[in-house]
Amino acid sequence: MPVTEDRIARPLISTESNRARASAAVSAGFLLTNVFGGLLALLIVVIAGEGPKTDGFLAAYSLYLIFLLFGSTLRIGLVPLLGSTADEGPFRRQAQEQVSRLVAVTALVCAIALPLAPLLGRAVAQGAAPEARETAAITLAILSFAAFCQVWSAALSAVLGAARRFAVSAGLYTASSIVTVGVAAAMMALIGIEGAPIGILAGAATLLAGHLVYTRSFGFAPGLGWRPVRERASWRLVGQALAAAAIPVALQLSLTISLAAVSGEVGAITAYTYAYLFTVVLTGVTASSVGLVTMPDLVSSLEQRGREAAREYLRTITPFGAYLYVPLAAGYAAFGNPIVSALLSADLSENTFELLWDLSRLFLIMGLSWTLLVTGTTMALSMRLYRQLILASLAAVAVHAVAVILVDQEGTMAVGVAQVCSSTLLVLMPMAMVFARRLPWAVTTAIRTSLPALALAAVFPALAATGLDDSVAGALAGLVLGTALYLVLAAALWPSVGRQAFRLLFARA
Repeated sequence: MPVTEDRIARPLISTESNRARASAAVSAGFLLTNVFGGLLALLIVVIAGEGPKTDGFLAAYSLYLIFLLFGSTLRIGLVPLLGSTADEGPFRRQAQEQVSRLVAVTALVCAIALPLAPLLGRAVAQGAAPEARETAAITLAILSFAAFCQVWSAALSAVLGAARRFAVSAGLYTASSIVTVGVAAAMMALIGIEGAPIGILAGAATLLAGHLVYTRSFGFAPGLGWRPVRERASWRLVGQALAAAAIPVALQLSLTISLAAVSGEVGAITAYTYAYLFTVVLTGVTASSVGLVTMPDLVSSLEQRGREAAREYLRTITPFGAYLYVPLAAGYAAFGNPIVSALLSADLSENTFELLWDLSRLFLIMGLSWTLLVTGTTMALSMRLYRQLILASLAAVAVHAVAVILVDQEGTMAVGVAQVCSSTLLVLMPMAMVFARRLPWAVTTAIRTSLPALALAAVFPALAATGLDDSVAGALAGLVLGTALYLVLAAALWPSVGRQAFRLLFARA
């Protein structure tokens, strides 16, 4: 039954206006979530070890990540489809209807995917040993339930984001990551790598339960049932949501193609996956979090001011994303080796570790291109350029598949180079959709406004040149000192971003 305005006991829409503080809360949530995700990756190596079964799990997990990324993007892409937040009652009704439709269709898709798990498991680990394909099938069967929980949670998180209530949802994602790590570690110790997907399912269920409890505290409780599956409007909404997620889904499909290509080399899937996920972590806590909290206001600005709002958004948001990403990437490149070696080298073969380290530094370039060009995707979503996004994504995946076929015989690093090139092309396309003939101006503006971050990050290689990167203790000291110097220099030499970030963060809402 629809919620009428006179029955609203607690307003869902918040009047919070401090975007920087909201961005900090979301960034902290992204950071903690990804830290625990990294801890899970470390525990997989420490507890389960390197081998065919681990490769099988990681190959299957790359397919599950498509649903995970769909959910992550849904938190942003669904916002324009929920309606205006100017009036609480109509917004609630629209949001409840949209969430109900998404949940019903997602339940159907996951129900269909469950019996297909054995076939999909063989496909994603086609070149691996039989035990790897078996592990992949078991993993996909378990993760089909986790995928349903993730998408439902993301839809509710999008509602909270549109209502400008970011903090609790970010906290729930962190809490679910803690549950995932705890349960997965315990189960892997008992039954091996098959315990990892059980932990992931436990975390996803926790995430959904938390969002349901919190949204219902505002009287927001979408009706559930199978009826929406039969309605054309539901599939149109899913199509729009998939279009909104087209870019990250295409990126993940490209990763899955790459993993299938390198699966014949033992340990290559592990190295490639860990290196790629590290880049996802860095961009997730920087550019992605900024895009999440700025989407509601961007939608309104584009409606009122059109392309001028897009140009202003590019000039304003891109340098903030670079300000956050560049020191993390530079710090890792300069001081990461002894730290990563201390964490992983004992549980990985020398060849696998060296491949992981080389790929992770290569993928930092990909992360930089994402950071500089991600505003194009956010703007294209806000403008609802869904058809163009789907076509661009399909084209990019096709280009990547051809590139992988051409370079496959050259080895895993060559596949990684193809990944960087096709991923950069993919995030460039939405920028072209938004700015058309002014694309050269948009790209040069993104680079020009971010150059101070690149210059200031030179403190990290300068410190590494003193020999601090020769030991774990020295590397940690170099990271701390380099970050402190970067922040101080940014505040003094780049006040429009460095100093302004702190002003906004601590300003009153």
